[in-house]
Amino acid sequence: TCSSSQNSVAAVFRINSSGTITLDPTFRLQVWGQSQNSIITGGQINGPGLLNFVRSHTVSGTGSINNVNLQINNWYCYFDVDIVADLVNLTSGSGFELRSGNTMTINGDFYKVNSAQRIQNNGTFIINDPDFMTLYEAPEDELYSATGNIVYNATGDFPVPFDGGYTNVTVGGNATCAGDLNISGNFTNTGTFNSSNNDNITFNGSSLQTISGSGTCNFKNLILNNSNGLDITGGTINIEQIFDLQSGDVDATGSTIVLESNSENTAGQLNLGSSTYTGNLTVERYLSTSAQGYRMFGSPIQGTTLADWMDDGIIFSGFPGSNFPTFWGGVNSYTYDESLATNADKEAGWVSSDNITNPTSPSSGTFIYTDASAYTLSVTGLPYQGPQSISVQSGGTTDQRGWNLIANPYPCNLDWDLFHADNSSIVDDAYWIYDGNAGNLVFYSGSGGGTLSNIISHSQGIWVHKTSTGTTNVSFDQSQLSTTATDYIKSTNGINNPLKIKISGDVNGYHDYSFIKAIPNATMDFDQGLDLYKFFSPIPDEAPNVFMDSNDGKVVGAAFVNNNQSIDIPIGVEIGALAQGNYTLDFTEINQFMIGACLTLEDLENGVITDLRSDSSYTFSSFSSITGPRFILHINVDYDITVTNKNCFISNDGEISLIGNNITGSYFQLFSNNV
Repeated sequence: TCSSSQNSVAAVFRINSSGTITLDPTFRLQVWGQSQNSIITGGQINGPGLLNFVRSHTVSGTGSINNVNLQINNWYCYFDVDIVADLVNLTSGSGFELRSGNTMTINGDFYKVNSAQRIQNNGTFIINDPDFMTLYEAPEDELYSATGNIVYNATGDFPVPFDGGYTNVTVGGNATCAGDLNISGNFTNTGTFNSSNNDNITFNGSSLQTISGSGTCNFKNLILNNSNGLDITGGTINIEQIFDLQSGDVDATGSTIVLESNSENTAGQLNLGSSTYTGNLTVERYLSTSAQGYRMFGSPIQGTTLADWMDDGIIFSGFPGSNFPTFWGGVNSYTYDESLATNADKEAGWVSSDNITNPTSPSSGTFIYTDASAYTLSVTGLPYQGPQSISVQSGGTTDQRGWNLIANPYPCNLDWDLFHADNSSIVDDAYWIYDGNAGNLVFYSGSGGGTLSNIISHSQGIWVHKTSTGTTNVSFDQSQLSTTATDYIKSTNGINNPLKIKISGDVNGYHDYSFIKAIPNATMDFDQGLDLYKFFSPIPDEAPNVFMDSNDGKVVGAAFVNNNQSIDIPIGVEIGALAQGNYTLDFTEINQFMIGACLTLEDLENGVITDLRSDSSYTFSSFSSITGPRFILHINVDYDITVTNKNCFISNDGEISLIGNNITGSYFQLFSNNV
């Protein structure tokens, strides 16, 4: 046994199996042997003094270095022994490698000053102090650990290595991770692990991986990219954004997995891809409603009922088991059965709930009246996954038939465009959702028009329209769970964005929209597959509606017209008995609708004609003696635009021809679709 009571200098050291060097806290042991190998054969160097390496050095053997203050000056060192350090100080130009099979326990500060060299962890770092690389150089600048492990027992910032991650991760403290992290081995958590920002925690090993422990993980995005799968055997995992199963199956038996939703984040999603999920899943959907009204719901969890939502605070009334089973404002929960509708009245298809145990499956969306409050709907169980088939029907071909209320079956957003491409029986390229704030149906159409996007959130009920008589199945598939943007659609005649017509008034906050889109070869008759029937408000006495009439007598909410022809479009408004007053028609996107055409609105009640290119809104009184459509939109096309090779890119063979009467002296602009 050798004790140091003054500063000591050594080129190398050899410690046999029974040897010990004890460092006095007042002094230091400097090791200056350049490219030398010191060996500890079963012995020890014990602190709490300073062990200082001033040249490149290697320490190996079966012994250990314990409770020292470790300092490395300007050179790179290699440690093939276990180390316990109360402090680590790496000066400029220094660095070290912890070799495989060894452990470095860090009980105090660890900092590195302005160095170009790395810290390579091929063994295991055990971090017991929050000040790990928090001064001068951050881990993402200097730490490499993709082939090493980490045990984090502190409360503070979890170190994210420059090379992206670790083999195995163990958390026993309270860790906050700011950065993307890859894990190729296993993750054990008996403390708390928090992701910040929009970071990805990715499991990308080459064999079966596990998440275990009794702790809580709060992930933003959890990604599995391992065909051998992931077992989650304990603890609680909360996911705020996406649980993305890119490759591999998940067995979560025995754990709690929550797809969170609250006022501060988007709802979590289980993006299944081609993978499968085993075990219970809790799916939340936060709803904040500014007004009372109906909402359209569906559950992505098998075997759930209305009772699951009643437990979350929704008040049900008017049927057995509800909060007010005899009467409290009437029944406030409905589904829809198309077979009960008539050719003259689709409203006959509503079916009121008759028990709180009624299922909430995606095959039958639920229409529920809620108050103006905030809810977090929560359902737990096995999620719907794999191909899902839902029956839709139509008992006739009038505009009152073929409406089916269903729901997105998956605990993930659904791409309507991908779904519609897989289901030719849904000829109308559109879905509708009731907006309680508007008092009306809003819709998305892949052909153009609408106020929604092509992405349908999970737990969302939707209306789809079957135009042919009979019953068929629509197919949902995990391949439709994509948020890839659709291709830009080039016009052959100007920039023909849909023209949006909004009606709103001074009586209440309810409003409505209709749309007109100009394309080649459309007609003023009802064009099946393009034009969309008007879906009128289910509260017609209170909410206004705006619509168009086709030449063959159909009432439409989205009209397609020919972009090379002058045309007159009848525009009707319907104002309920309880909502009479002053209303405004607003025409938006008008600057990119049939550029060059004259657009005027004629009020048939008083003969007022408004040039919409100069003033895109018109206010009127709802009281009218007019029978039929109140307005006519006059579109006067006095030109023709022909585009040759509209797909040209980095070439000179594209051509635009503008031909027409009275265009001399007119001013036209050519827009890039990238602007």
